[in-house]
Amino acid sequence: MNLLWLNISIGLLVTLVLIIRNYSRKISAYFFSLLWEAILIKLLLSFLIPVCKCFVEAVDTASENLNWGIFENLNLKYIYVWMGIGFVLILLFFLNYWLLLKQIRKFRKDSSRYAEFENKLSNTYKANIKICDWIQSGFFRTTILMPISTLTMTEKEQHYLIYHEKIHVKHRDSAWKMLAVLIAAIYWFNPFLWLLVKYFNQDLELRCDHKV
Repeated sequence: MNLLWLNISIGLLVTLVLIIRNYSRKISAYFFSLLWEAILIKLLLSFLIPVCKCFVEAVDTASENLNWGIFENLNLKYIYVWMGIGFVLILLFFLNYWLLLKQIRKFRKDSSRYAEFENKLSNTYKANIKICDWIQSGFFRTTILMPISTLTMTEKEQHYLIYHEKIHVKHRDSAWKMLAVLIAAIYWFNPFLWLLVKYFNQDLELRCDHKV
């Protein structure tokens, strides 16, 4: 399957899933999240297999076109432009990721005023929990970041919020979200991939809400 037909089939599939998702209330977000994950794996393999083949077999630079998987009948000049833009997007993504890491490390140094409360939550819910005054809520590696409003929540509300984030950690949703962004960066020219990322993130949140 060449790049054109792959993108057409993905566009049709994403459209179909969104239609079913919008009009069917009986199908759970768990099913849709698994479906999005299967599409992401398919797209990743469709890209990696011909790329690996390029490294294993010598690329004939004298030839204008390649005949490997999604590179079939694709001019080398277009491949270079495609890869170049994709590389820049991935680089920007990792730069943003690094800045987030830096910001979190800096926050941890200045979070002593919440230390007692953080220790109480961590010991109660058996998780590495940090109170953060610039985020709503989220998970980062094995650390759960909680909003400052957690300080005013009841214990039951805290339990629900932390359990929601622990489900994210259990399902390794941070890795899946990163993979979705990387796939969208590779297939940057396909708007349906950016829609996939948007609704995939929504269904991951809904899956955790349903579990809670």
